[in-house]
Amino acid sequence: MAGYPNGPSASELVSRLLADTNSSEKEKAAEALWRLAGSSAHGLQSVLSSGAVGPLLSLLPEPLAASPSDPRISAAALGALASIARQPEARDLLRESGAEMKVAGLLLQAESTVLERTANFVEVLALDRPSRESLRRLGAIPSLLAMLGSDSAGGVCAAVAALKNLSSDEESKAEIARHDGLEVLVEILGHREQVAACKAAECIGNFAVEQAYRVRLRSLEAVGPLVYLLRTLGQGGSQTRDARLGPAAALLNICMDDDCKALLLRQVDGIDSLLPLLADGTDPQLRLVAAMTLVNLSGQAECAACIADRGGAVELARCLEASDAQLRQKAAGTLWNLAVHKHSLEAVLHTDVLHRLLGPKGGLKERRCLGALRAVAEHPRGRSALIREGVVSQFLLLLDASDPDLAEGALGVLWNLCNEEPVRMEVLKSGGITSLISLIDGRCSSLALAVLGILALLVEHKEAAQQLYEHGAVKLLLSLLSGVEADAPIVLGATQVLISLAEHGELGRASHCWDPAAKSLAQALERRTSPERPPEGGDGPDQELITQLCVASWLACEGDEARQRAFADAGGVSALCRVLRPIHGDPLLEAATGAVRAICQGCPSNQESFVKLGGLELLVALLDHRKVAVRQNAAKALCASAEAEEPKTRLQELGAVARIREVLGVG
Repeated sequence: MAGYPNGPSASELVSRLLADTNSSEKEKAAEALWRLAGSSAHGLQSVLSSGAVGPLLSLLPEPLAASPSDPRISAAALGALASIARQPEARDLLRESGAEMKVAGLLLQAESTVLERTANFVEVLALDRPSRESLRRLGAIPSLLAMLGSDSAGGVCAAVAALKNLSSDEESKAEIARHDGLEVLVEILGHREQVAACKAAECIGNFAVEQAYRVRLRSLEAVGPLVYLLRTLGQGGSQTRDARLGPAAALLNICMDDDCKALLLRQVDGIDSLLPLLADGTDPQLRLVAAMTLVNLSGQAECAACIADRGGAVELARCLEASDAQLRQKAAGTLWNLAVHKHSLEAVLHTDVLHRLLGPKGGLKERRCLGALRAVAEHPRGRSALIREGVVSQFLLLLDASDPDLAEGALGVLWNLCNEEPVRMEVLKSGGITSLISLIDGRCSSLALAVLGILALLVEHKEAAQQLYEHGAVKLLLSLLSGVEADAPIVLGATQVLISLAEHGELGRASHCWDPAAKSLAQALERRTSPERPPEGGDGPDQELITQLCVASWLACEGDEARQRAFADAGGVSALCRVLRPIHGDPLLEAATGAVRAICQGCPSNQESFVKLGGLELLVALLDHRKVAVRQNAAKALCASAEAEEPKTRLQELGAVARIREVLGVG
């Protein structure tokens, strides 16, 4: 590049541009400005401050000119302008000065150096949306696409780099696609010049953000060339390390669709092209993109199995020790997916993987690691592996953590682990009940739900029931039933634990702590069966909840007249009548008829209320139910609710007495 050895200032160079008539001198001045603008931020600022933009633009031919009068001067000016345009405020000035109009005209020229430099200038101008819109309207995109067929490697590189920036906008992407640009870009993935191939990959990555373009790229079989490019670059040494980011990012976006994941899987080196990028020492951004792609792929069972078979679990586990928090999250997310799928679970059970998941940067710090461990603990083999690692005490400690996400993650693991008897005993002996009870405060439903799931497993043991009574658990559980908008899963979980506690009758069902239960259970039933929201028929989610509420009411009220009356006063009798319908599932009808017997037997006032609400007729209709248990419970409920003379007479009028005796097997 010609220039001035003594290094004149930017202002002096601009003066020479304006004063000299000699073409060679103008070229030298423009090239010196180019060199100065590209030397440093200070040099760029000095060129910009010298007012060089206008004189440099004047060296370019007008848009309607047939060709540059001197291509060398135009090429030098374009190089300087591209360097200046790296400054955002300079791009504003260039737009105001009509640079886009001149650039669009130059893209129609035949001289290769001018075309290449023009495309370089477009690449920088296209960093701003207003310039992208202007260049698109001026027809720059077809001209750049035409350059992709050039024999000049430099021209192709420059054109595809410009298209990469232009394709940041939806309108430009549509314009490129209309001119069959995607087809050409896929072809360039195999270009002899790797820089051009990598820029094409970046451009394709912009398109692949949208599903419609992913479909088109799939039809163009873009996955194979991207994998090949990534593998080829990986064999080129450290100088090509950053270049792999383009094809890696394109694969990340393309593989958002399951069909494209399958295409990647069918490539011989598909997964193998990504796993080496996880290695320590890889460019941090490239390493992260690889981890993001793998977490996306591993959502599909077949891909998860392939990652596991290629040793990916160990490589991902090593990423858990990285300083980059986002990389740790993506690696943990992939391990979580591997643990979910049965054909890849074994890889997560590898000792090195488990140790890192449980390490100081793993399960004790990262929520997704806890998710992976929870998935591991869903399987008997996984639970056995974790128990061998002695993890129960670790997770009990996390229950007292100030971070609710960690507490929730630890609860999820413990919930699954508590399917094993040794774990339940360790939780009890370690004082885990105290920590669990402290997390039921109603403020975090996800925490409460997990705690209730664990308690439902623990309370099978008499020792656990005793500890729960000592901690006042009945009152706490009843509080979870209250509220018009009480979360149904929470109500169900609390009710199931109450049932299990009540079944340990010798420990305290006669205790006064159960006295409020009748009212709370009746109110919960009333809310779930109110005329405004009648329960659906069959075996839906409401059916299960109402069934459990009926069972709990049965156990809480049976044989205690005060609780029976409290249940009725809170609307429980009318709620039970609303569910005594043949449309409901067998378990609900069995529980509801049993609850009717429990709240009516020995309680005249409840019997009277039940009869007035038409309860006898409802029960009589169930005497011919298909299920024996429902028929028998209905017959027993009729006996319990018709202890007085008037309802007995009504049963005779209904012709039900003989049928009751038949169902109960009495003469």
